[in-house]
Amino acid sequence: MSILRSSLTLPNDAAATPAAEMPLRTIRAALRGATSTLGRAAALELVAASNHPSKHRDLQQVLEDETASPKLRYLAAVNLPRGDTRAAHEILINATRISDDRIRSGVMRALGQIGGKEALEAIEKVLPQTSGAARTHAVFAATLIAHRLGLSAYDAPTPAASDVLDMEPHHGGRIHIRQALSTEAERSLITLGVRPYGIELAEEPMYEYSCDRCAGTIMVNREFTDSNALDVLRRRKAIFGIGTVRDASLRTYSAAAVLLTAPSTNGVRISVHLTNGSQLFVGAASVNGAEARWQLRAVRRLGAFPIRAEGDFRNGHLTIKLAASSRRVVQKERPIPMDVAVR
Repeated sequence: MSILRSSLTLPNDAAATPAAEMPLRTIRAALRGATSTLGRAAALELVAASNHPSKHRDLQQVLEDETASPKLRYLAAVNLPRGDTRAAHEILINATRISDDRIRSGVMRALGQIGGKEALEAIEKVLPQTSGAARTHAVFAATLIAHRLGLSAYDAPTPAASDVLDMEPHHGGRIHIRQALSTEAERSLITLGVRPYGIELAEEPMYEYSCDRCAGTIMVNREFTDSNALDVLRRRKAIFGIGTVRDASLRTYSAAAVLLTAPSTNGVRISVHLTNGSQLFVGAASVNGAEARWQLRAVRRLGAFPIRAEGDFRNGHLTIKLAASSRRVVQKERPIPMDVAVR
């Protein structure tokens, strides 16, 4: 048995026993609410991170438990892709019938990672009755599925020209990018697990990036490391790769962004999204024979900052020639004062 997370806050009566040292049967019992040794949310995280072959059934039980809190059921949904994806796919499709949009948000985010055609049909069926954040996650899930399967529907949005941020000349700070060290490449692949977002990630090429704000890796879909990759990208939509962020304290990586591509008249459209669906960057690759030159710019959103990135793509090899960011940040909304929020 392997438990990945080891530092969780426990009730006073369990403080003497670190969560990672508890028997898995005790943790699973806590998840069912059969014992107060450990909180259900903490138990859920530990079960999801374990190697237990039936953990998807534990998560299913929580997801379908109408007496559980919406937050706990949401967590069960978003963690289902960490187990048996075939069984999780069926569980999540059935869960699209749950009417609570808070829970449905989690179901949609999970289906975006592993969903197929049946999931897309289920999403389309409930989309008219879905609102708010759940609707945003549902549309993005459909977009991810369409790109993963190479379907014509559900294009990534095209922002207005005024919403694409320009970087002022000579005001950019360099984003440091290099070929990923073998140790970091291995750690990225291990912590992301098998076929995240339904794609197989390549060990090479992989890049490490770092700037004032964060650090992580840029990982490419193995399908697009062959010499005919550009031909495929010009024919159909695809999930080209994944961007991660690194947790320096745990030395682990987590998926932060998904790189989507689609054919265009002059080459390939590029759209990069956070895993919650927010659009980060847009750009294009202009094709000349067997080579493509690509560029990316940031999209206006709260907390965004201008970015400029450019490079080449030839014979399945991605080259990043320029990456810079501005210190100018789009104004964030001010938080509501606490004394107002609680009235």
